[in-house]
Amino acid sequence: MLPDVLVSYTFKCLKLKLTAENILDRDWKEAQFETESRLRNEATPLSEIHFTPGTPFFLKASASYFF
Repeated sequence: MLPDVLVSYTFKCLKLKLTAENILDRDWKEAQFETESRLRNEATPLSEIHFTPGTPFFLKASASYFF
C-alpha cells in the first residue's frame, strides 16, 4: 500500500492545499509490459519485460485566490 495525503483548507477567497505522494518513499512499478518478438532467423522468440517506475516521494503546495 502506497499512502498519499491531501490536505486542503478554504478561507473566504483563498484556498491552500498540500499534497504528498508516496510518503513512505517505496519503490514500485506503476505499469508492467511483457513483449515477445522473434526475427526470421531466430528459432525461439525472445521475451522481455518492461516497466514504468512509480512516483517517488513528492510534496506539492498550492494557493488559489478567488475574486
